[in-house]
Parts: sequence; C-alpha cells; structure tokens
Amino acid sequence: MLIAASAFLFLLLLLLAFMPLTLEVRCRYRGLRGEWELALSTWIGLRIPLRPFPRGPAVSGRGRKKKKSFLSFLVRLLGRKGYRAGLAFLLKHVDIRRLEWYTALGSGDPALTGVLVGGLWSVKGFVLALLARFLAGFTCLPQIKVMPCFTGAGLDLWVCGVFTTRAGYILLAALKAAFSR
Repeated sequence: MLIAASAFLFLLLLLLAFMPLTLEVRCRYRGLRGEWELALSTWIGLRIPLRPFPRGPAVSGRGRKKKKSFLSFLVRLLGRKGYRAGLAFLLKHVDIRRLEWYTALGSGDPALTGVLVGGLWSVKGFVLALLARFLAGFTCLPQIKVMPCFTGAGLDLWVCGVFTTRAGYILLAALKAAFSR
C-alpha cells in the first residue's frame, strides 16, 4: 500500500513538474493613464487573474510616509547573486507564444514626430533582440507597429504578450536561487 501511494505521489509530482504555465500580459497606456492585466493559466483550463503588486507605505526617517515602488524592490532583489542565477536559468526556458506591441506617437511637430518614430523603431528592435537573446525564443513572429500621429501630441501604447514555461523550471530556478550563494 505504501509503495502504491509513493508511486502515485511521484507520478503526480512528475505531472506537475511538466505542466506548462502560461502568463498572459496586457498593458495599455494612453497619455499618463495606464491599465494592465496579468493572468496565469495551465493546460487544464485553469485561469487565475493576478492582481498588481501591492505597494505599501513605508515610513521614512522624518516620519513622513514614503511609497515603495515595485521597480526598487525588483532592483534590490536582482542585485543578489543567487537570484540572478535563478532568474537567468528560468529565462532560458521561457517561450514567447505571442507578442503584440503597438505604439502611436506624436509630438505636434511633424518633423520631430518623424525623428521620434525612427528612434522608437530602433528601441523596439533593440528590445526584441534582447528578448530573443535571453529567452528561449519566439514561437511566432512578433507583431510590432509604430504609428506616427503627425497632427497631435501624445503617446498611446498597447502591449499584449503570452509567455510559457514549465512548472518544473520554476522550481529548479527557485532551488538554484536558494543554493547559489
């Protein structure tokens, strides 16, 4: 009986380790107002919407409240050597299933808008090259578009991405981060 229960538990853990996890990211910024949505889904149809990282107030030295940002938390976390090794391992096993990145840009001056749009194309190409280098790769062609708005000023950004990895790689990355000091 104990052998059968152990075998069942081993097979269940093996199934969970090979289970693909999909992260869907949708982000839209229009002007200074942004909306974003994260969802985690599995192959069995389970879809879990994720909430934004909570930012709690912290008290500074003078007694005033100072907000902690997610970016500062991420920079401190990645500054530790073990976490960088775990993250590098995990990123090598992340596939990009879909990437759509649309930007509308205008400055009010058509000549300046043309220069800004050209610079934005080069930045997008650089970011895509970094994604292709550090992630496992693209399983589809990314849809990228920069639309100049010669008549008005403003910025409109739409990013939609689907990233997939296996749960076992996440566990191995956590172990690598914990034990590489």
